[in-house]
Amino acid sequence: MSRPDRVIAPTSAGNRDVSMVARDGRVQVEEELTNDYIIRRTAVDFAIPLFTNVQLARRFVEALSRKSLADLQIKSWKEYR
Repeated sequence: MSRPDRVIAPTSAGNRDVSMVARDGRVQVEEELTNDYIIRRTAVDFAIPLFTNVQLARRFVEALSRKSLADLQIKSWKEYR
């Protein structure tokens, strides 16, 4: 039996329906390992932020929730120096 994320992940990523991916990396069976690889590989291929540590993903979302859109402007690397 195929899980829906196996089909949805590459399609959604290609359509830019996904903003970030969080996977905890704990895989129990071979089918999950294949699905996990497909999801992680697709995130990397489409330059979608990938978190493999759940605690880090939670902290990132918490930090984002404390900012407004005006605070989250894109800057060049030179601006951080």
